[in-house]
Amino acid sequence: MSIIFTRGLAFGDGFCNRLVEMQQLRTNIKNGAHTLIVSPRRYGKTSLALQVLEKEGLPYTHIDLFMKYTQQDIENEIYEGVSQLLTKIIKPTEKAIQLLQTFLKQIKISLSFGEAGFEFSLTPITEKKPSLKFLLEGIDQLLIKKNKRAVIFIDELQTISESNFGPEVESSLRFIAQKTKNIIFIFSGSNRHMLREMFDNRARPFYKLCFKMPIQKIAAAHYIPHLNKFAKKKWGKNLPDPVLLIITNLTDCHPYYINVLCEKVFEESLFPTEKSILAAWKQVCIEEQGSISRDLELLSTKQKQLLSEIAKDPALKEPTSKDFVNRVNLTPKGVLDALAILYKHDLIEKSVDDFISIIDPVLSYWARGLIR
Repeated sequence: MSIIFTRGLAFGDGFCNRLVEMQQLRTNIKNGAHTLIVSPRRYGKTSLALQVLEKEGLPYTHIDLFMKYTQQDIENEIYEGVSQLLTKIIKPTEKAIQLLQTFLKQIKISLSFGEAGFEFSLTPITEKKPSLKFLLEGIDQLLIKKNKRAVIFIDELQTISESNFGPEVESSLRFIAQKTKNIIFIFSGSNRHMLREMFDNRARPFYKLCFKMPIQKIAAAHYIPHLNKFAKKKWGKNLPDPVLLIITNLTDCHPYYINVLCEKVFEESLFPTEKSILAAWKQVCIEEQGSISRDLELLSTKQKQLLSEIAKDPALKEPTSKDFVNRVNLTPKGVLDALAILYKHDLIEKSVDDFISIIDPVLSYWARGLIR
Protein backbone atom coordinates (compact mmCIF):
# COMPACT_ATOMS: atom_id res chain seq x y z
CA MET A 1 0.00 0.00 0.00
CA SER A 2 1.34 3.45 -0.91
CA ILE A 3 2.12 5.92 1.86
CA ILE A 4 -1.11 7.69 2.85
CA PHE A 5 -0.51 9.07 6.35
CA THR A 6 2.31 11.59 6.34
CA ARG A 7 3.53 14.46 8.49
CA GLY A 8 3.60 16.76 5.48
CA LEU A 9 0.96 17.95 3.05
CA ALA A 10 -2.04 15.72 2.39
CA PHE A 11 -2.89 15.03 -1.25
CA GLY A 12 -5.05 12.58 -3.17
CA ASP A 13 -6.30 9.64 -1.11
CA GLY A 14 -4.58 11.01 1.98
CA PHE A 15 -6.86 14.04 2.03
CA CYS A 16 -9.80 13.51 4.40
CA ASN A 17 -13.16 15.28 4.06
CA ARG A 18 -13.08 19.14 4.18
CA LEU A 19 -15.83 19.02 1.52
CA VAL A 20 -17.66 22.08 2.86
CA GLU A 21 -14.48 24.12 3.14
CA MET A 22 -13.30 23.07 -0.32
CA GLN A 23 -16.59 24.09 -1.89
CA GLN A 24 -16.54 27.44 -0.11
CA LEU A 25 -13.00 28.14 -1.28
CA ARG A 26 -13.91 27.19 -4.86
CA THR A 27 -16.88 29.56 -4.72
CA ASN A 28 -14.70 32.37 -3.38
CA ILE A 29 -12.16 31.87 -6.18
CA LYS A 30 -14.92 31.80 -8.79
CA ASN A 31 -16.41 35.01 -7.39
CA GLY A 32 -13.05 36.74 -7.01
CA ALA A 33 -13.43 36.95 -3.22
CA HIS A 34 -10.20 37.07 -1.24
CA THR A 35 -10.07 34.49 1.56
CA LEU A 36 -8.39 34.22 4.94
CA ILE A 37 -8.02 30.62 6.21
CA VAL A 38 -7.42 30.50 9.96
CA SER A 39 -6.74 27.62 12.32
CA PRO A 40 -4.21 26.43 14.87
CA ARG A 41 -0.99 25.00 13.51
CA ARG A 42 -1.05 21.73 11.60
CA TYR A 43 -4.80 21.59 11.02
CA GLY A 44 -4.32 21.24 7.25
CA LYS A 45 -4.77 24.82 6.00
CA THR A 46 -2.05 24.51 3.37
CA SER A 47 -3.25 21.10 2.20
CA LEU A 48 -6.79 22.44 1.86
CA ALA A 49 -5.76 25.45 -0.23
CA LEU A 50 -3.39 23.50 -2.49
CA GLN A 51 -5.93 20.71 -2.99
CA VAL A 52 -8.46 23.24 -4.28
CA LEU A 53 -5.94 25.18 -6.37
CA GLU A 54 -4.69 22.06 -8.13
CA LYS A 55 -8.25 21.12 -9.08
CA GLU A 56 -9.29 24.63 -10.15
CA GLY A 57 -6.59 24.78 -12.81
CA LEU A 58 -5.87 28.51 -12.48
CA PRO A 59 -2.25 29.62 -12.46
CA TYR A 60 -1.22 30.08 -8.83
CA THR A 61 1.76 30.55 -6.60
CA HIS A 62 2.29 29.46 -3.02
CA ILE A 63 4.34 31.93 -0.98
CA ASP A 64 5.21 30.43 2.41
CA LEU A 65 6.32 33.00 5.00
CA PHE A 66 6.87 30.51 7.81
CA MET A 67 9.99 31.53 9.75
CA LYS A 68 10.61 34.45 7.35
CA TYR A 69 11.16 37.37 9.72
CA THR A 70 13.59 39.72 7.95
CA GLN A 71 12.77 42.02 5.07
CA GLN A 72 15.29 40.20 2.86
CA ASP A 73 13.76 36.78 3.61
CA ILE A 74 10.23 38.04 2.90
CA GLU A 75 11.31 39.78 -0.31
CA ASN A 76 13.18 36.70 -1.53
CA GLU A 77 10.16 34.49 -0.91
CA ILE A 78 7.87 36.92 -2.73
CA TYR A 79 10.24 37.25 -5.72
CA GLU A 80 10.47 33.47 -5.98
CA GLY A 81 6.69 33.20 -5.81
CA VAL A 82 6.19 35.84 -8.49
CA SER A 83 8.71 34.08 -10.74
CA GLN A 84 6.79 30.80 -10.39
CA LEU A 85 3.51 32.53 -11.13
CA LEU A 86 4.85 34.21 -14.29
CA THR A 87 6.03 30.81 -15.52
CA LYS A 88 2.48 29.47 -15.12
CA ILE A 89 0.82 32.47 -16.79
CA ILE A 90 2.98 32.63 -19.91
CA LYS A 91 5.32 30.11 -21.52
CA PRO A 92 8.95 31.00 -20.71
CA THR A 93 10.59 32.11 -23.98
CA GLU A 94 12.83 34.95 -25.11
CA LYS A 95 9.80 36.54 -26.79
CA ALA A 96 7.86 36.32 -23.51
CA ILE A 97 10.69 38.14 -21.74
CA GLN A 98 10.23 41.11 -24.10
CA LEU A 99 6.53 41.25 -23.21
CA LEU A 100 7.16 40.98 -19.48
CA GLN A 101 9.74 43.78 -19.56
CA THR A 102 6.97 46.17 -20.61
CA PHE A 103 5.22 45.48 -17.27
CA LEU A 104 8.25 45.05 -15.02
CA LYS A 105 10.66 47.74 -16.19
CA GLN A 106 12.70 47.86 -12.98
CA ILE A 107 13.48 44.16 -13.08
CA LYS A 108 15.80 42.11 -15.26
CA ILE A 109 14.00 39.00 -16.48
CA SER A 110 15.92 35.95 -17.66
CA LEU A 111 15.39 32.24 -18.21
CA SER A 112 16.74 29.51 -15.98
CA PHE A 113 16.33 25.74 -16.09
CA GLY A 114 14.47 24.23 -13.15
CA GLU A 115 12.76 20.97 -12.23
CA ALA A 116 9.85 21.62 -14.60
CA GLY A 117 11.98 22.96 -17.45
CA PHE A 118 12.60 26.58 -18.36
CA GLU A 119 11.27 29.18 -15.92
CA PHE A 120 11.57 32.92 -15.41
CA SER A 121 14.11 34.41 -13.05
CA LEU A 122 13.72 37.97 -11.69
CA THR A 123 16.61 40.20 -10.65
CA PRO A 124 16.25 43.87 -9.59
CA ILE A 125 18.13 46.24 -11.88
CA THR A 126 19.12 48.48 -8.95
CA GLU A 127 20.36 47.45 -5.51
CA LYS A 128 17.03 48.45 -3.97
CA LYS A 129 14.32 45.98 -4.91
CA PRO A 130 11.13 47.37 -6.46
CA SER A 131 8.16 47.45 -4.10
CA LEU A 132 5.70 44.62 -3.75
CA LYS A 133 3.05 46.97 -5.11
CA PHE A 134 5.07 47.42 -8.32
CA LEU A 135 5.51 43.66 -8.73
CA LEU A 136 1.83 42.89 -8.24
CA GLU A 137 0.71 45.71 -10.54
CA GLY A 138 2.91 44.20 -13.23
CA ILE A 139 1.34 40.77 -12.71
CA ASP A 140 -2.12 42.30 -12.83
CA GLN A 141 -1.41 44.12 -16.10
CA LEU A 142 -0.08 40.91 -17.65
CA LEU A 143 -3.20 39.00 -16.58
CA ILE A 144 -5.42 41.69 -18.06
CA LYS A 145 -3.55 41.50 -21.37
CA LYS A 146 -3.73 37.69 -21.41
CA ASN A 147 -7.37 37.74 -20.22
CA LYS A 148 -6.52 35.38 -17.38
CA ARG A 149 -6.98 35.17 -13.64
CA ALA A 150 -4.47 33.87 -11.10
CA VAL A 151 -4.32 33.06 -7.40
CA ILE A 152 -1.64 34.19 -4.98
CA PHE A 153 -1.64 32.02 -1.85
CA ILE A 154 0.34 33.55 1.02
CA ASP A 155 0.87 31.09 3.87
CA GLU A 156 1.54 32.05 7.52
CA LEU A 157 0.71 35.66 6.79
CA GLN A 158 0.96 36.75 10.43
CA THR A 159 4.74 36.53 10.11
CA ILE A 160 4.84 39.91 8.38
CA SER A 161 3.47 41.58 11.51
CA GLU A 162 6.70 40.67 13.27
CA SER A 163 8.80 42.38 10.58
CA ASN A 164 9.55 46.08 10.09
CA PHE A 165 8.64 45.37 6.46
CA GLY A 166 5.10 44.44 7.53
CA PRO A 167 3.27 47.77 7.07
CA GLU A 168 4.53 48.11 3.48
CA VAL A 169 3.47 44.55 2.65
CA GLU A 170 0.01 44.98 4.18
CA SER A 171 -0.59 48.29 2.38
CA SER A 172 0.62 46.94 -0.97
CA LEU A 173 -1.48 43.79 -0.74
CA ARG A 174 -4.61 45.74 0.17
CA PHE A 175 -4.07 48.21 -2.68
CA ILE A 176 -3.78 45.42 -5.24
CA ALA A 177 -6.56 43.31 -3.71
CA GLN A 178 -9.01 46.21 -3.95
CA LYS A 179 -7.87 47.27 -7.42
CA THR A 180 -7.62 43.98 -9.26
CA LYS A 181 -10.23 41.68 -10.75
CA ASN A 182 -7.61 39.27 -12.08
CA ILE A 183 -5.71 38.32 -8.92
CA ILE A 184 -7.43 36.37 -6.15
CA PHE A 185 -5.63 36.27 -2.83
CA ILE A 186 -5.76 33.40 -0.37
CA PHE A 187 -4.13 34.11 2.97
CA SER A 188 -3.61 31.63 5.77
CA GLY A 189 -2.26 31.83 9.28
CA SER A 190 -2.05 29.98 12.55
CA ASN A 191 -1.64 32.73 15.14
CA ARG A 192 -5.26 33.69 15.64
CA HIS A 193 -4.43 36.50 18.07
CA MET A 194 -2.19 38.27 15.55
CA LEU A 195 -4.57 37.63 12.65
CA ARG A 196 -7.48 39.14 14.56
CA GLU A 197 -5.36 42.24 15.10
CA MET A 198 -4.47 42.37 11.39
CA PHE A 199 -7.97 41.81 9.99
CA ASP A 200 -10.30 43.18 12.67
CA ASN A 201 -8.50 46.40 13.58
CA ARG A 202 -10.01 49.35 11.71
CA ALA A 203 -6.62 51.04 11.58
CA ARG A 204 -4.93 48.15 9.73
CA PRO A 205 -4.92 47.78 5.91
CA PHE A 206 -6.48 44.29 5.93
CA TYR A 207 -9.62 45.40 7.80
CA LYS A 208 -12.71 43.85 6.15
CA LEU A 209 -10.63 42.71 3.16
CA CYS A 210 -11.33 38.97 3.20
CA PHE A 211 -13.89 36.25 3.61
CA LYS A 212 -12.82 34.55 6.84
CA MET A 213 -12.75 30.76 6.86
CA PRO A 214 -11.96 29.23 10.27
CA ILE A 215 -10.82 25.61 10.02
CA GLN A 216 -11.88 23.21 12.77
CA LYS A 217 -10.82 19.66 13.56
CA ILE A 218 -12.27 16.96 11.34
CA ALA A 219 -15.03 15.05 13.14
CA ALA A 220 -14.46 11.42 14.16
CA ALA A 221 -17.46 10.48 12.01
CA HIS A 222 -15.43 11.50 8.94
CA TYR A 223 -12.19 9.90 10.07
CA ILE A 224 -13.71 6.47 10.76
CA PRO A 225 -14.61 5.62 7.12
CA HIS A 226 -11.33 7.24 6.01
CA LEU A 227 -9.28 4.96 8.28
CA ASN A 228 -11.34 1.88 7.48
CA LYS A 229 -10.86 2.43 3.76
CA PHE A 230 -7.13 1.89 4.18
CA ALA A 231 -7.51 -0.78 6.87
CA LYS A 232 -9.38 -2.90 4.32
CA LYS A 233 -6.56 -2.43 1.82
CA LYS A 234 -3.91 -3.25 4.43
CA TRP A 235 -5.51 -6.03 6.48
CA GLY A 236 -8.67 -6.91 4.56
CA LYS A 237 -11.09 -5.73 7.24
CA ASN A 238 -12.32 -2.71 9.19
CA LEU A 239 -10.69 -1.60 12.42
CA PRO A 240 -12.71 -2.59 15.51
CA ASP A 241 -14.73 0.19 17.15
CA PRO A 242 -12.55 0.20 20.32
CA VAL A 243 -9.43 0.73 18.18
CA LEU A 244 -11.06 3.55 16.22
CA LEU A 245 -12.26 5.12 19.46
CA ILE A 246 -8.82 5.08 21.06
CA ILE A 247 -7.25 6.62 17.92
CA THR A 248 -9.74 9.50 17.82
CA ASN A 249 -9.68 9.99 21.60
CA LEU A 250 -5.90 10.05 21.98
CA THR A 251 -5.40 12.44 19.07
CA ASP A 252 -8.55 14.43 19.84
CA CYS A 253 -9.09 14.29 16.05
CA HIS A 254 -6.21 16.72 15.57
CA PRO A 255 -5.40 16.31 11.82
CA TYR A 256 -1.63 16.30 12.24
CA TYR A 257 -1.61 13.78 15.08
CA ILE A 258 -4.13 11.50 13.39
CA ASN A 259 -1.65 11.26 10.51
CA VAL A 260 1.41 10.87 12.74
CA LEU A 261 -0.19 8.12 14.81
CA CYS A 262 -1.68 6.29 11.82
CA GLU A 263 1.65 6.50 10.00
CA LYS A 264 3.03 4.26 12.75
CA VAL A 265 -0.07 2.06 12.96
CA PHE A 266 -0.29 1.33 9.23
CA GLU A 267 3.40 0.60 8.76
CA GLU A 268 3.04 -2.44 11.03
CA SER A 269 2.13 -5.81 9.54
CA LEU A 270 0.12 -6.94 12.57
CA PHE A 271 -3.52 -5.92 12.88
CA PRO A 272 -3.86 -3.02 15.37
CA THR A 273 -5.08 -3.55 18.93
CA GLU A 274 -5.84 -1.10 21.70
CA LYS A 275 -2.53 -2.03 23.32
CA SER A 276 -0.52 -1.43 20.13
CA ILE A 277 -2.25 1.92 19.57
CA LEU A 278 -1.35 3.05 23.10
CA ALA A 279 2.26 2.01 22.56
CA ALA A 280 2.41 3.88 19.25
CA TRP A 281 0.88 6.99 20.83
CA LYS A 282 3.43 6.95 23.64
CA GLN A 283 6.17 6.89 21.00
CA VAL A 284 4.55 9.83 19.18
CA CYS A 285 4.47 11.83 22.42
CA ILE A 286 8.14 11.11 23.08
CA GLU A 287 9.10 12.12 19.53
CA GLU A 288 7.10 15.36 19.78
CA GLN A 289 8.49 16.35 23.17
CA GLY A 290 11.00 18.75 21.63
CA SER A 291 8.40 20.83 19.79
CA ILE A 292 6.21 20.88 22.90
CA SER A 293 9.13 22.16 24.97
CA ARG A 294 9.62 25.02 22.52
CA ASP A 295 5.96 25.98 22.92
CA LEU A 296 6.48 26.29 26.67
CA GLU A 297 9.77 28.21 26.66
CA LEU A 298 8.17 31.64 26.97
CA LEU A 299 5.70 30.68 29.71
CA SER A 300 6.18 31.41 33.39
CA THR A 301 5.99 28.70 36.03
CA LYS A 302 2.47 29.83 37.00
CA GLN A 303 1.30 29.76 33.39
CA LYS A 304 2.67 26.22 33.00
CA GLN A 305 0.95 25.19 36.21
CA LEU A 306 -2.33 26.61 34.93
CA LEU A 307 -1.85 24.71 31.66
CA SER A 308 -1.36 21.51 33.65
CA GLU A 309 -4.58 22.03 35.62
CA ILE A 310 -6.53 22.74 32.42
CA ALA A 311 -5.27 19.44 31.00
CA LYS A 312 -6.51 17.58 34.09
CA ASP A 313 -9.99 19.15 33.98
CA PRO A 314 -11.86 18.23 30.77
CA ALA A 315 -15.03 19.97 32.03
CA LEU A 316 -13.45 23.33 32.86
CA LYS A 317 -15.84 26.21 32.31
CA GLU A 318 -15.31 28.46 35.32
CA PRO A 319 -11.57 29.12 35.67
CA THR A 320 -12.17 31.78 38.33
CA SER A 321 -14.24 29.50 40.56
CA LYS A 322 -12.99 29.14 44.14
CA ASP A 323 -12.10 25.49 43.64
CA PHE A 324 -10.04 26.04 40.50
CA VAL A 325 -8.34 29.19 41.81
CA ASN A 326 -7.25 27.27 44.93
CA ARG A 327 -5.89 24.44 42.80
CA VAL A 328 -3.64 26.73 40.77
CA ASN A 329 -2.76 28.91 43.75
CA LEU A 330 -3.55 32.14 41.91
CA THR A 331 -5.97 35.00 42.41
CA PRO A 332 -8.94 35.22 40.01
CA LYS A 333 -7.17 38.11 38.26
CA GLY A 334 -3.98 36.08 38.11
CA VAL A 335 -5.88 33.22 36.46
CA LEU A 336 -7.43 35.55 33.87
CA ASP A 337 -4.06 37.17 33.12
CA ALA A 338 -2.41 33.77 32.68
CA LEU A 339 -5.28 32.54 30.49
CA ALA A 340 -4.84 35.59 28.26
CA ILE A 341 -1.22 34.61 27.66
CA LEU A 342 -2.18 31.00 26.86
CA TYR A 343 -4.86 32.19 24.41
CA LYS A 344 -2.37 34.61 22.83
CA HIS A 345 0.08 31.77 22.17
CA ASP A 346 -2.73 29.58 20.79
CA LEU A 347 -2.12 26.91 23.40
CA ILE A 348 -5.73 26.75 24.61
CA GLU A 349 -9.15 27.40 23.15
CA LYS A 350 -12.78 27.64 24.23
CA SER A 351 -15.31 25.34 22.61
CA VAL A 352 -18.77 26.36 21.43
CA ASP A 353 -19.98 24.93 24.78
CA ASP A 354 -17.54 27.18 26.65
CA PHE A 355 -15.23 24.36 27.77
CA ILE A 356 -11.59 25.42 27.99
CA SER A 357 -9.09 22.90 26.68
CA ILE A 358 -5.54 22.53 25.37
CA ILE A 359 -5.36 22.52 21.56
CA ASP A 360 -2.41 20.16 21.13
CA PRO A 361 -3.22 16.62 22.38
CA VAL A 362 0.45 15.76 22.92
CA LEU A 363 0.91 18.87 25.05
CA SER A 364 -2.23 17.90 26.98
CA TYR A 365 -0.89 14.37 27.48
CA TRP A 366 2.42 15.60 28.84
CA ALA A 367 0.68 18.22 31.01
CA ARG A 368 -1.47 15.57 32.65
CA GLY A 369 1.66 13.68 33.64
CA LEU A 370 0.64 10.56 31.78
CA ILE A 371 4.13 9.80 30.49
CA ARG A 372 7.01 9.01 32.82
